[in-house]
Amino acid sequence: MNPGTALSSTQYYGITDILLTAENFYSTFKTSDLSLGSATPASKQAVVLTGGPATPPASLISTLITQDHVKAFYVTTDSQANGANPYDNLPTDLETFVAAIQAAQT
Repeated sequence: MNPGTALSSTQYYGITDILLTAENFYSTFKTSDLSLGSATPASKQAVVLTGGPATPPASLISTLITQDHVKAFYVTTDSQANGANPYDNLPTDLETFVAAIQAAQT
């Protein structure tokens, strides 16, 4: 499910495998914006950030994946500013990004 923002109701967590609860600009995202708890489990949440850095944000990956246990995380250097499509190009360093995610999961 893709609301792209935290939901006001927790009922969707019981019927979906994963919810996109944060779809933001990298520069404005804060992990404290996520609602993580027993009714809103991190294991059912995904975070997508646009306008990210050229190198994978290791600290943020560690926080979201290792500490918070968010189910899915994606950051791209592509932008959504001024109506641009942030999903028309892969991150500039996708291989390193994937390796960083895998390392955080182990």
